Amino acid sequence: MIVRSMLLIVTGILVACSSFTINYTLEAEFSDDWDKFENVAKRHGSMVSLPPFELSPQASMEAVDAAIEVANAKLNAIAKLKPSEMTFVNTIGALDDISFEVSLVANRTYMLKETSENAEHRSKATEAIKKVDEWSVGLDYREDVYRVVNAFADTNPNLEDEAKRLLEQTLRDYRRAGLHLVKAERDEVEALRKELAAATTEFRTNITKAKKSIKFTKSELKGLPESFLEQVKTGNDEYTLQANVTFHYLNILRNAKLEKTRMRFSAERLVLASEKNLPLLKKILQLRAVIAAKLGYETWADYRCEVKMAGDGKTAYDFLINLKEGLEPKWKAEM
Repeated sequence: MIVRSMLLIVTGILVACSSFTINYTLEAEFSDDWDKFENVAKRHGSMVSLPPFELSPQASMEAVDAAIEVANAKLNAIAKLKPSEMTFVNTIGALDDISFEVSLVANRTYMLKETSENAEHRSKATEAIKKVDEWSVGLDYREDVYRVVNAFADTNPNLEDEAKRLLEQTLRDYRRAGLHLVKAERDEVEALRKELAAATTEFRTNITKAKKSIKFTKSELKGLPESFLEQVKTGNDEYTLQANVTFHYLNILRNAKLEKTRMRFSAERLVLASEKNLPLLKKILQLRAVIAAKLGYETWADYRCEVKMAGDGKTAYDFLINLKEGLEPKWKAEM
């Protein structure tokens, strides 16, 4: 149900990374007037908009609360539909739109959670994301909405292309959520999924918060640009890098001549937040295994891969092993 938001994100990345020639100069058509910029984009078949990022911790929480309140009202409207009133637009289409609208708020809240310079804002955004996660899981278990969706599907509507596929995927997602189970088992799966979502968010947040300083001598940093070394110099022949800072990591990985330097930095980065996250990781793995079993899957990998090209965990695993074995001779030769 979050497919549209993911497609938008992927499309944006592809456009940003694409190499193509534009035969006009935007700067020649507008200066700093946003309205003019929008008009230029429209003339060239594009749509642009500024995301309304929340500027305070409370604003992030209020934005999420408002999005969920509006979404719930729309879900209630779907649930009240009579059989004679049901159409693709006001059932499947409406359900997809609701998820998409909430995801827009969730996406920018997640970005603030990861990037805001205000610690209080990051903390409040984390709370807000946990609230969205819980709502998103609960959405799958709105039995009143599920009954309407099922009732519409039972009419065997004559759908084509995207509409047909969206209906199929919506029904598939309900099955994957366990709506076919008896209520007691279904309620248990819902509770477990909410617990898993909260634990996963906490795991990621711990990594974001983690900090680790590593000191090197200049000789240990052979190969790194002088401009970078000037930024991290903290004493006489002392250079302090941060294992949690991505561009420090990339500089080491790409430029450090000494293998032991690369290995030391990578090892420290891999154990960021490990004290807090090891118990969480154990909990996450256990929850995944229990959820997969209750939904009828042999492993969590089978559950996750069902909707991917691989189709199941074994196919994905075999692909990775074959890839590793095929690349290893070249890797060893270059090392």
